[in-house]
Amino acid sequence: MLICILKLKQAHEEIQQLTASKNTLTEVKGELERAKEKVKEPELTSATWSGSLAVGFEDIRTTMLEEYDDLLTRQLTDAIATIEAKITALQSNIKVI
Repeated sequence: MLICILKLKQAHEEIQQLTASKNTLTEVKGELERAKEKVKEPELTSATWSGSLAVGFEDIRTTMLEEYDDLLTRQLTDAIATIEAKITALQSNIKVI
């Protein structure tokens, strides 16, 4: 009986920690989504800036946007989904105990 109570307590604590982590990652994801648009600032046109430095700078911006996309759509989304799956598994275990 005591072992079941300890397992339940541990599972609830893990769920709380995972939920807090999920919430933090979700907030970070939102902040990164908002910050992503800043990579495009200031807008550079041929009238404001041109030449090899401008092309190089635009290449850097493009790479940064690709990295943002990877971070937002793959890495953070996968991490949040993994946490959600672990929470679901723990909740299922609690029902069995």
